[in-house]
Amino acid sequence: MAHGGKRPGAGRPKGVKDGSKGANLEAKIRSASRTPLDYMLNVLNNPGTSPERKMWAAEKAAPFVHARLASKEHKITGDSKKPISINLCHAPEKE
Repeated sequence: MAHGGKRPGAGRPKGVKDGSKGANLEAKIRSASRTPLDYMLNVLNNPGTSPERKMWAAEKAAPFVHARLASKEHKITGDSKKPISINLCHAPEKE
């Protein structure tokens, strides 16, 4: 059995440019009237929607609107008999 070489039907079809699949997908997304996030926010903001439906929309939309806070674990080395002082403060972002 031969290995390698040209095989009929293999490779990219003629006339298709490299990277056009991603560009076509982005164009379709931009041309859509609403994104799934827009839909969920409309459900959430509609006063006639049931509370259960609003809870569903809020739960599904939250990860796209609010970032999750990451937890960090720090190992402190040194003299374990001395107390450690940690001061945390939040400074507002400058505009």
